[in-house]
Amino acid sequence: MNLKSFIEQMVIVTVLYQKRLEDAEVIVSVEKTAEQSGVVFDMIVFDNSPNINPKKMQSGFVDYEYYDNQQNVGVSECYNKAVAIAIGKGKKWVLITDSDFSFGIDLITAYYNAIGEFPDCKLFSPILVCSNKIISPYKKVFHRYNIFKKVNPGIYGSKGISIINNGMLCAPEVFSKTGGYCPAVMLDFSDDWFVSRYLQYYSSFVIIDFQIHHRLSSFEKHSFISVIQRFRMYCDGAYQMSKLYLDGYWYCIWSLFRAIRLGFRYRNFGFLKIFVNTFFRGKKI
Repeated sequence: MNLKSFIEQMVIVTVLYQKRLEDAEVIVSVEKTAEQSGVVFDMIVFDNSPNINPKKMQSGFVDYEYYDNQQNVGVSECYNKAVAIAIGKGKKWVLITDSDFSFGIDLITAYYNAIGEFPDCKLFSPILVCSNKIISPYKKVFHRYNIFKKVNPGIYGSKGISIINNGMLCAPEVFSKTGGYCPAVMLDFSDDWFVSRYLQYYSSFVIIDFQIHHRLSSFEKHSFISVIQRFRMYCDGAYQMSKLYLDGYWYCIWSLFRAIRLGFRYRNFGFLKIFVNTFFRGKKI
């Protein structure tokens, strides 16, 4: 398999939310990389941005499949659907990306070289950096994210180490074996769920020798309504994760701490109400 064959066997998937196509760095990157390489890339786009974008995408360098996803079902369901489409197309690899994922042919080459070095591995990920800190891979202590000061590329197999969705290259057969992402975990903890399930069936994943800048939403400013909505999704994800482990109560504890912190910051009891309703009444508000 050469680099051209690898690209032809891969499909890239992204989920847009309240973002114009021309502002999505991943789409700009795919277009430029495809043009430079001279190979047509396959890309699946789920668009959660009602009335912002045209309903059809056209390009001479990228073969797009566009899905209007105004119901905003969450990234997990979109990723599962994308992999089902990839399997139907006979694809061997799925590259999961955020809308702000910026890359070039050098990253694709790094994936290709890593697969050649570790042909039996089914999951690959770059090193993600935000504000000069490594945020993926990360280690989990009492199910809380803790960053590494330094990461060496290579094989990782500890269940105490995980990776973020952005830039994850995965063989579609993994989804058939593990069940893929959990649709109930719509955003936060979706990657944690997936990797936890992956490591129940496979012994390791590979961190490739490549760094990518990743933008964390926690580092950005948001409106109060947006923060409330995001915290609701955070609690929903944490609640689902708490059912996956015997010591899953830690997710409840960390969610409570976050509710208190946000409550003090915004001087609002709504965060505590969401926390209680999610973990102790089993319903959303």
